[in-house]
Amino acid sequence: MMKTIVKIVSGLVVLFVIAATGFFYTFDANNYKEEISGIAGIVTGREVSITGNLDVSIEYPLLGIKAHDITIENPPGFGGQPFATIDKFDVSLKVIPLLLNRLDIDRLVMHQLKAVLVKKATGENNWTGTGRGPASGLAGLNIASIELKDSSLNWSDTGTGKQYKVLKMDVVTRAADNNRLLPVEIKAFVKSEQSEWQAGINLKSKLAFNEGKAAFNANDLKLIVKSLLPDTAIGKATLVMAADSVIDLESSSVKLDNARIALLGLNMSGNFAIENIFSEPKIQGRLATGAFDASSVAARFKMDMPQFANENSLKKISLSTLLKTDFDSIHLDDLVAQVDESELTGFFHIVDLEKPAARYELSMNRLRPGDYVVAGNASAASAASLALKLINNLDMEGTLDIGSVMLEDTELSDFHLASVIKYGVFNADPVTVMVDENEVAAKIKLDVRDSSASLLVATVNNADAKAVLNPVIKSIAGEQAPTLTGMVDIDANLKARGANWHSLQRSATGTIKLAMQKVIVEGFDFDRAARKVVNDYGDRYDFRASKTFMSRFLADSITEFESLHATFNVAQGEMVNNDLKLVAENVTVTGSGNIDFINGHIDYRPVIDMHVESTANLRDKLRDHPMEYGVQGRFGDLAYSFDADRYDLLVGRMLIQEAKARQYRQINQQKNTNSKNSWTNAVSTK
Repeated sequence: MMKTIVKIVSGLVVLFVIAATGFFYTFDANNYKEEISGIAGIVTGREVSITGNLDVSIEYPLLGIKAHDITIENPPGFGGQPFATIDKFDVSLKVIPLLLNRLDIDRLVMHQLKAVLVKKATGENNWTGTGRGPASGLAGLNIASIELKDSSLNWSDTGTGKQYKVLKMDVVTRAADNNRLLPVEIKAFVKSEQSEWQAGINLKSKLAFNEGKAAFNANDLKLIVKSLLPDTAIGKATLVMAADSVIDLESSSVKLDNARIALLGLNMSGNFAIENIFSEPKIQGRLATGAFDASSVAARFKMDMPQFANENSLKKISLSTLLKTDFDSIHLDDLVAQVDESELTGFFHIVDLEKPAARYELSMNRLRPGDYVVAGNASAASAASLALKLINNLDMEGTLDIGSVMLEDTELSDFHLASVIKYGVFNADPVTVMVDENEVAAKIKLDVRDSSASLLVATVNNADAKAVLNPVIKSIAGEQAPTLTGMVDIDANLKARGANWHSLQRSATGTIKLAMQKVIVEGFDFDRAARKVVNDYGDRYDFRASKTFMSRFLADSITEFESLHATFNVAQGEMVNNDLKLVAENVTVTGSGNIDFINGHIDYRPVIDMHVESTANLRDKLRDHPMEYGVQGRFGDLAYSFDADRYDLLVGRMLIQEAKARQYRQINQQKNTNSKNSWTNAVSTK
């Protein structure tokens, strides 16, 4: 477009010079508008008309020409509206250089240039071919001043329906010739008719023309763009760029060397090539960012980053990538990013900025998820609400691979996640990870298509309890919680309604099922717990256990269970369980109760039933009886109790039955003795 404007201006100047020098003292130029317009048509390649007044004046050594209401028509096939109109054309130039075929302009001003640029779906446009004529054959060019005042451009693509307007465009240049730099300043206001974004542009540079070519160097280029983005979380954004550039009008391209860019709190640098600068710009080049803090970038999007368990998480991020964008999409290829202590590689493509829609394939060398666990319930709720909002708005598909995942003291390897987020549904299938030599597989589905409803369906097969269950047990029971070792299967099916995370928690309903085979429980001695109950019971009823009885306690107890099964019914902010069962050779553990996961409170009743091989004595009989405990309190600060009254009741019945049995045995024994004595006496009498 700039090439077109330059040629049109040059052509008009030459034509007006012809009119002025040939007839200045002998005619009224207005009488020759049609002839001048015809010559202008030859120069511009378009039909040109001058409907306003045409004035010529001379103040030696300057020749002044003023023309009003100039119209340049569109080529055939682009409708009846003009290609461009100029409200006022005002030029002062030196007379003597014209005799040497040189154009020496003292001042040139165009008021209210209005150009309508149209591109068809076929690729045809209405600006190609404009400005071809004899004006380009000048022996020299010297410009003291050029000004473009209150001008506008209207660009539209009939194939895509996109429209952009450049309004209130002012261009000022000073002192240009073939040997000197031309300072230029451009101010404009750009508006998109579709997504309703707006931007104010201020550009300054020094132009050096390449003789014989439609190209020039724009040295010391400085660009400031202030954008208003009403339909985005950003709201407002400012881009500041400094660079050295080469602008080629013939190919409509720009090269930016040593570019330094500041945008959304990021400091970036790189070298870029821009194509189609006057129609649909495309940018490609290597981009690098300095180290930045994710929270500062999130703030630009009006988002609050949660507080992580590791306060240094996401504080140091940098990346290098091959950037490609046409402002409808952004491609980040050959991506290498440093995220805290991890390295991320691969590609990330935003294929549609308006939706938005993204595709990615990323690999990470290592990750410590514990560093990114949200600290504090309020922050966790905020992070969860943000995640739900993103799922509802994004169209994202890709894979993530992580070489090493550290979960406290457990290292997982070869983590792989293939996920799709679309239409408010998050699908992860498969999710795989290696634990020792075992592969854990899972699939997850989260449906939040209704802004007030969500559905979570998750299936995890053969997962390591250390990675899945132990963190949950620890968060509830505290540092002294027992640990589970083994592989667990999880089947979750939950539905919820609500506009925020708290209401989703409150309204969640469904089930979570756990199943394990060959599970090892460490940190709790079931046999010792049973013996202590018997010992305390004996103290209350004055029969003491021997030292040998209590000496069997093992401080680091390990119990191997053959299986674990439990179903949790989720409703009204609580998880209710009535069927916990762990089965081992020497003990069975059952349990029931509820977990209030909103208020962080638990009320649970585990029952230990030891399988005692021999019950010959009273203590072993008491130990062989089921023992019910109570676990109550807030997460991390639980209180443990034993239901002595219930035990007394159950054991009392057992002792009564035992006493009756002993009494019956004694009676039967006495009867047998009496019968034997009677028989003996009878025999002796005979």
